[in-house]
Amino acid sequence: MRQQDLIIDDLVAINMMFYVVSAFCAYWSLRVHRIHRTRRGQLMMHVADSVFLSALLFTAVNAGIITWMVTLTPTA
Repeated sequence: MRQQDLIIDDLVAINMMFYVVSAFCAYWSLRVHRIHRTRRGQLMMHVADSVFLSALLFTAVNAGIITWMVTLTPTA
């Protein structure tokens, strides 16, 4: 395997972790907000939204890197 393939694997794993953190934050904010309706729930929802949007942006960057690497791969 090439070094670039290993880097892409790492980037995709990091991207997956962003989505997992976003899901946990969203779940936590919904549970806290339902029980106490505090600012903590609103803050966690804002964090979840921010992490999710960052993960979407990172997904687009990863897709661009993968596409760029595929076009540079020599066919022989």
